[in-house]
Amino acid sequence: MNKPVFTGILLSLIALVGLTAIFVFMQQAKSPGTDNSEELAQIITNTNAVNSSYYYTCEEEDIVIENYTEAGRQQESCFIEYPKEPSREDKIYYIVEDVCGQFTQRFMENMLDKELRKLESASDPNNYSCSYYIDLSDAEKLKFFTLSLEYLSLDSQKKGHEIMGRTVYTDESIPMTNLVVMQESGVINTIYFGLSENKFLSLRPNSINVLSNAEFIQLAINIAKEIGSYR
Repeated sequence: MNKPVFTGILLSLIALVGLTAIFVFMQQAKSPGTDNSEELAQIITNTNAVNSSYYYTCEEEDIVIENYTEAGRQQESCFIEYPKEPSREDKIYYIVEDVCGQFTQRFMENMLDKELRKLESASDPNNYSCSYYIDLSDAEKLKFFTLSLEYLSLDSQKKGHEIMGRTVYTDESIPMTNLVVMQESGVINTIYFGLSENKFLSLRPNSINVLSNAEFIQLAINIAKEIGSYR
């Protein structure tokens, strides 16, 4: 038998074996009492996780938000876009005062690329902030950082920190208006995200051992990439 004929027969046999395997798998999937839906769903989920750049991937969908007549929108990053206010005619999306509700635990875990233990809203209803706990193992030395929304100017914050002898600068790697405040010890005190003339978010660690400066800057970069166009 010449070589080309032999090669053709061999390829045909390989194709036949492959088709037989597919047929057997499909028959098993259709067999009574055999439910492969969960297994297949898990394969799809794992594939999506591999293809995603997030620690967790949320399904983009409308969600019900308490005290709102319209639905909010969950993003793939697990950030929640709250319904827009009808009085606003522009198309800009605005950060709302429910910080924990909008910057969810899953979202902040995506930004930090690690798991958090819990989140906690401020007890004062006029304090628009959310604390994210990294370590709960020592009740006397809890490790957390806080994200707050405030209606003040960045310039006033800058002057106040400079009066206290702290170094204030803009970090060009953070892709939105920002201020980074350093304590005299060289540890980051606060990172500010400017949203508008008199509105900003602030990110503060509760102690010097929560995150390294590099980790805190990277957290700020990741958050800014997601909300840089918001006001």
